[in-house]
Amino acid sequence: MGAVLVTYRGIIASIFEASREYYELGNMTLRSLLDSVANRHGYDLRKLVKDNPMYFVVVDGKLVDLDKDPEMELPDACRVDIMTGVAGGERQV
Repeated sequence: MGAVLVTYRGIIASIFEASREYYELGNMTLRSLLDSVANRHGYDLRKLVKDNPMYFVVVDGKLVDLDKDPEMELPDACRVDIMTGVAGGERQV
């Protein structure tokens, strides 16, 4: 079983008082990872990202659409970035 690195950027890092954490789960999907983050911090990131276009989830450098890919399997040693947009633009998936 491998670990997944989760990094938090922007306001999320401030809320969680962490810039990165490691998670170890068997048969990890994006949904199970975000559930684990929510359990650890008491904050539903799936809802936050789905309800607010300023928040993004990026897996190994690729933007993820939580509506289309919640059961996406996460490979061992991948990196998941959870961040807010900096300024301007529009999320395109």
